[in-house]
Amino acid sequence: MIRHTATIVLALLALPPISYADNDDNDDNDDNDDNDAAVSVVLFLSDGSRVAGVPATTTIRGATEFGDANVPLHIIKDIRRTPDTGTVLVTLKSGDHFHLAMEGNDFQLLTIFGIQQVPLKYMTRIRVYSRDASSIMLQSGLVLHLTFDDPNSVKDQSGNDIPYTVHGASWTKDGKIGGAYSFSGRNYIQCHDDGALALTDEITISVWVNWGTFPRSSGGHAIVSKAHHESNKLGTDGYMLYQNTTNPYNRIVQFLKGPKYEPDSVAKRTKLPTHQWIHLAMTYDGHTSRVYVDGKVENEYEASGKIKWFEEKPPFLIGTAYNPGGSKFRGMIDDLRVYDRALSADAIHALIDNASLPK
Repeated sequence: MIRHTATIVLALLALPPISYADNDDNDDNDDNDDNDAAVSVVLFLSDGSRVAGVPATTTIRGATEFGDANVPLHIIKDIRRTPDTGTVLVTLKSGDHFHLAMEGNDFQLLTIFGIQQVPLKYMTRIRVYSRDASSIMLQSGLVLHLTFDDPNSVKDQSGNDIPYTVHGASWTKDGKIGGAYSFSGRNYIQCHDDGALALTDEITISVWVNWGTFPRSSGGHAIVSKAHHESNKLGTDGYMLYQNTTNPYNRIVQFLKGPKYEPDSVAKRTKLPTHQWIHLAMTYDGHTSRVYVDGKVENEYEASGKIKWFEEKPPFLIGTAYNPGGSKFRGMIDDLRVYDRALSADAIHALIDNASLPK
């Protein structure tokens, strides 16, 4: 059986346009497509495992009710086996979908273990990702990664070995992806980043959150905070992702100090539930600030300029805002990532999808 892995190997693939086998004219232009793109795939197998890599083919071939088809992978979002029909349901990125009887008996792809031949009969789903969403690309620009899978760990898993200290938070095995930390409103985690997380040009924060309750008070409910409070003698700097501090309290807020846009912090529309894992992400690419809830853009603003920092950098805190003493977040936090670049929407969707796969 194919070894389970979460790593997707990156390669550049030239992808032809959609063509039909009974139209020979289309085949002459396959090598001159202006929409060439690189893709990677995750194959979901019937035993619950998965295998990821770069497909050896650039198209999916088979028969539809309209004739034989040769569908480029880069326009496909998802392929799912249809029980008892002998066909698969192909969903395109455009939202269109159709049934296809796939040709062949195997799906070949390049993985970190070499070339793998996966029998079609074992596959239940094929998820197609763009180049930016491959696992290699999801490591690019990763400055901090706290998986929280090991309660004995005191360093992050990005490769930068940023140390952190847990102040009273309780480890639990019931995270979104393995372990997580639970916060009672009176505890927090601090990363000792020595300024490495004081990013200026671009940023992404990605995190899984499960609220127990939403405190009804004026501040301190941060999920992630690296900022000085306005009472600081120089004013406010940095960034923060936090729970709304006015009614309704169950909304997410972000701010970035420095980039020119108004308002620089705003509560997002979606009212968030308790006792349910929610994926949150905030990005800034030097031009636009975005906040995502479960992969959906909640709001976005045009912006410009660098994120502001004073010479004395604020601490990077999890579960509290500004200063360690004001802990208020109540719930669980898992798989916190900080990037020094703005991830695309497709990459954020990949992080969400990867979290749903068995480890």
